[in-house]
Amino acid sequence: MTKTSLMHADLRHADFSKTRLGQARLDYADLRGARLYRTCLDGALCTGTDFREANLRQADATRASLARADLREADLRGANFTAADLSECRFTGALADHSTRWPSGFDPHDAGIVLTDQAGPEPHHIPGWTLRTNLTPLKTGD
Repeated sequence: MTKTSLMHADLRHADFSKTRLGQARLDYADLRGARLYRTCLDGALCTGTDFREANLRQADATRASLARADLREADLRGANFTAADLSECRFTGALADHSTRWPSGFDPHDAGIVLTDQAGPEPHHIPGWTLRTNLTPLKTGD
């Protein structure tokens, strides 16, 4: 799915685990509660994308543009944001750990990110991506 355009798409709870979305256009997409475990977002354009409560564990967002993205309460443990544009992102309550990689000069504490050493359960892998409709409502509402 490299270079795919999913701009403004409603992808709440979608499972993109281990999917290659490098250089994809995800600007202003709704990915609340989505699973992006080990997803390649290298160079992806995610301006204004809503990642609230999304699972981005071990995702590769190297060089991704996440300007103005909403990552509140997202799981960022082990993710790589090296050289990513995180300007004006909202991170309050997001989880990260010692293996999460940040752009030079970025301070996770100042951004409201919760640093934890707790691994938590690993998400189950589902091949490809699926849309599920039988999920509990998001804590952050619509």
